[in-house]
Amino acid sequence: QDSTTRLHPRCGFSLWKTLRVTLISYVSKLTVSLSHKVILPSQNAFDAVPIALSQPRKYSKINLLFSDETDAALAESQRFFISYIGTIAEDHAFAQFARLVAECIDANALQPFRFLIATRSVIPTALAPIIEDGIQSGRLVVYQGKPMSNAEINAHFSSSMVVWNAYKRSMQSGILPKAYMFSTPVMVSQNNVSEHFIEGKHGALLSSSYSLDDFIKGIIFIQQHWAEISQNCRQYYLSNFDYRALSKHFVNFIQEAP
Repeated sequence: QDSTTRLHPRCGFSLWKTLRVTLISYVSKLTVSLSHKVILPSQNAFDAVPIALSQPRKYSKINLLFSDETDAALAESQRFFISYIGTIAEDHAFAQFARLVAECIDANALQPFRFLIATRSVIPTALAPIIEDGIQSGRLVVYQGKPMSNAEINAHFSSSMVVWNAYKRSMQSGILPKAYMFSTPVMVSQNNVSEHFIEGKHGALLSSSYSLDDFIKGIIFIQQHWAEISQNCRQYYLSNFDYRALSKHFVNFIQEAP
């Protein structure tokens, strides 16, 4: 196997991706050092910059800002799917999602729900056979390989009963607030629990082993408590990610003298 595609033993990235991430990290550090103001969009990000606590005029934790894109038609959508939406990446645990989907289909579990993969990425070659088997079963729908319009992305969120957010690691996630915008619960892993998720209130928690039993139990729990959990997600979005709730904090921070 070519050395440029060998997996880095610590993070699961190829050697090339590891070098690329390292370079981006250095560029980010340089950008921060030259900036008058720095917004950190999560507690994980804030904790990763120890100096931020002692320099509140330069650094502030402000959640990702979104404009509400729901409408009546989307709000009334049927929730058919258990979905993976977004970029395919090693740290997003796509391989684990694909494996769990294949195991559910083989076990005829979680009927009548179907599974959805919606990504502009291309399915990795190593996973293509099980993905194709899932498509042939009629229980897996895949959109891949090209950018999606915002309307298409919104339709995917609004037709999902739960969205995969069970990443191996993340500094912050745009998928979580977008799911909450559409009252859609998430499945989070023990590896990437953030301040924006409470187990049982905003979705289900998946163990770091990504076991099929945990996955099925989590989906069933969300199904059984759908009305309450979906409402919790929507309310959390309005209070914590909608620009109208954060604009004053954002403007005050930007206008304050460094």
